[in-house]
Amino acid sequence: MQYIASQDSSLARVSRAIGWIKSHYREPLTMEALAEHAGMSPSSLHAYFKSVTRLSPLHYRAQLRLQKPAG
Repeated sequence: MQYIASQDSSLARVSRAIGWIKSHYREPLTMEALAEHAGMSPSSLHAYFKSVTRLSPLHYRAQLRLQKPAG
């Protein structure tokens, strides 16, 4: 059961990172800053983020930038 709880916690942290990226996708992004915002180490965030979205955080942001209208 503790494993499930830790998964939920990691999922919540990845969700916070996704929300931050969606709100700030035009701003400069570093893994260190995003990981700090999510409350995780950069390597943990990268691994969990990729397991949830199948994209790295930087590729996720790139996809958002391509989908959003300029301006």
